[in-house]
Amino acid sequence: MTGFGWLAADPTIARTPRGIAGIWLSPDLPTRWEEFTWVRVQVLLAQPDAHPLDVLDAGTGTDPGAHILPEILAADGHRVIAVDSDPRTLNLPSSPSILRIVDDMRKFTHLRHVGVDVYTTVSVVEHMHATERPAVWDEAFRVLRPGGTLIVTADDIPPQELANEIAAANFLVGGEEAFAGKHLNPKVAWVVARRPEA
Repeated sequence: MTGFGWLAADPTIARTPRGIAGIWLSPDLPTRWEEFTWVRVQVLLAQPDAHPLDVLDAGTGTDPGAHILPEILAADGHRVIAVDSDPRTLNLPSSPSILRIVDDMRKFTHLRHVGVDVYTTVSVVEHMHATERPAVWDEAFRVLRPGGTLIVTADDIPPQELANEIAAANFLVGGEEAFAGKHLNPKVAWVVARRPEA
């Protein structure tokens, strides 16, 4: 599936101490529960016949109560490269399925010869100036294997704007999904795109 739109609030998500996939997540976070649950499903849909997948999570973060996507994906059986520019990311939990790296997602220096099936970035690019984001999409395109999937969420950036930027980096981006439900606060845009096979 490819496309873009706004992520809706999901009142059915149980914000329990068990978290997501048994990984604790702060119940006070306004959007992370929906984002991580949605990204988890998108990763499973990316290549349903291939398991485990190689996933790069860019801008993975430094807060063990909020930045748990690598642990969720590793619990699902995937191999995860967790990248952040802040060295404190190395203090987050690791496992044989999670490789933590300090690097800049606009131009990876430690990932020159990596190929992954899925590239995720959750509520990161809104912290960048719009002129910096094309470099992120170019790097995502470079590290994804042909046919690989890009999964993005971003706070308060119109989905069409993100989709246009990502399409300009040669990704295949589907159409806009009609919004139904209640917006998250802040509003969260999403895009799922593919690197062409050839």
